[in-house]
Amino acid sequence: MTSPFKRTAAGSRKTRPESSIPQSSIQPLDLSKRGNSQERQAADRQRDSQERQATERDSLLPEGNTPSGDQSEAEDVPYVTKLWTGFKAIFSECSPCLQGGKDTSRESFARATDSALPSTSLERRRDTGSSGGDPTNGNRRPETPEHGELEEPEELSEQEPESSTRRKSSRRQDKAPVRGMETATHILEKGKPGLPKGTEPLLEQLRVVDTAIKKDLREQLMADEAYIELVKKTLRKVDPKTMKDYEDHNVEFVLHPGEKTGWVRFSQTDQGQEQIRLPAEYGNQVQLLLRIIESEPKGQHERDRRLPSPQRRAEMVARVFEVAMNLGRDSSGYPLFKKYKNDYYEGIRKAFEEDRIHGNTEPDALREEGHKYAHQKLIESITPGPGEPVIYPPFAPASWFEERLTAKEQGQERTELRPEGEGYKQLMEAQKSEGIEVSTFLVNVLPDEKIFGQLKSEEAHHPINTEGGSSIYGGIAKLAGKTLLELEDESGHSRTRNYDDPREASRHAIAAFAANGFDVSKVEIKLIQEFI
Repeated sequence: MTSPFKRTAAGSRKTRPESSIPQSSIQPLDLSKRGNSQERQAADRQRDSQERQATERDSLLPEGNTPSGDQSEAEDVPYVTKLWTGFKAIFSECSPCLQGGKDTSRESFARATDSALPSTSLERRRDTGSSGGDPTNGNRRPETPEHGELEEPEELSEQEPESSTRRKSSRRQDKAPVRGMETATHILEKGKPGLPKGTEPLLEQLRVVDTAIKKDLREQLMADEAYIELVKKTLRKVDPKTMKDYEDHNVEFVLHPGEKTGWVRFSQTDQGQEQIRLPAEYGNQVQLLLRIIESEPKGQHERDRRLPSPQRRAEMVARVFEVAMNLGRDSSGYPLFKKYKNDYYEGIRKAFEEDRIHGNTEPDALREEGHKYAHQKLIESITPGPGEPVIYPPFAPASWFEERLTAKEQGQERTELRPEGEGYKQLMEAQKSEGIEVSTFLVNVLPDEKIFGQLKSEEAHHPINTEGGSSIYGGIAKLAGKTLLELEDESGHSRTRNYDDPREASRHAIAAFAANGFDVSKVEIKLIQEFI
């Protein structure tokens, strides 16, 4: 190792011979109070330090030269003396640190170094580092060890024998734990979502289909069978779990001729064959993949004639969000998706802080940590406390990626329903001016018991009320001023029904209307026969 104190050939000076340096000044270290690992480290440091000093002494003294009493000697001897005296002072100052003393701070070592070493030596030490580092900034750039553990740079470790205390105190820096040159920021960057290998060529083929549909170039469309196989192959890449669910239930993929919307529907043949019907003229194939994923629980609903549990629905939401992140979908205007993304990165950060991942962890393993944590937080968000109403995740989470944009284009907005709310009063006054005494709203009751709605129309959709999120009730309400007259649980997006107690969600909704100032004494509960 090149000594940081070695003079250049042009500026080399003579010094005392090796025999003139007292060996007794290097005291053995008392390591009895440290653990086995620390003992080995301290012993290694002592041995390395002694070998380094011997090398430096040899390099400072050209072979065959001895002090001759000239002007050069007069300048050199005091400098080397100061240098050696400085080293002894440093070892003396830091000895308590190595032996379990109280003052183990980095500042203590710095004080000893600054006061003991000659300034020229200290400057060279900062310029060159411990083993040929960057002379411009004094920070040696450590390499990440092959085994993947993020370690302190050697220069810091040599300066701070008792470094565990410092590492604990600086465990977080700007909310990112630091170990060597690796930080949580680097880990998060490495853990960014990405498509599985081999997916992009399949997506490119689907984009060609999009172009042909949008431009009505039917002659460029592939055969139906080839298209369906392409969709299935791509789905198997981006979400193998959902594709396996379809295959386990022997679901047949077929085209729905003339269908232009993104809705994926289920049906059964006369022979009992379950089918998923894909829109034949829908010009957004990437969005269609998300719609196919969200539709798997609909098949379970058709099959069992019971709605999947909120936890099963949350799993489907998580699958949609995972693929949406891999596909680079935007989270603006979608609070539930945005929260999932934030929780994803928080999961990776926590795994890093807990030493379950490190700088050499593979990206797929980082992503697994992120999605596992985000899924857990999603489950927690729809788990009610004792006596609280059931929270239903959205039954069509993929639809909001598209419907939010449509709602914005159409100017469709939700209104908070409170008798004294300005928005609600303006709506009801407008209705009354048109001679309408009883108004029909698409409504959702959110987990915080706020109620949002839209006047029923072709443009109105329940996800607008929830911004694509969860609710405790979704349906249709008839209101006359401050009086709630009727509730009907019709909502294909929300499907807020407990089949063991079909009126449960409606009762919670009535309680929420009452809490918001409505008269509920005349309300009638209606249940639709089945969701579509």
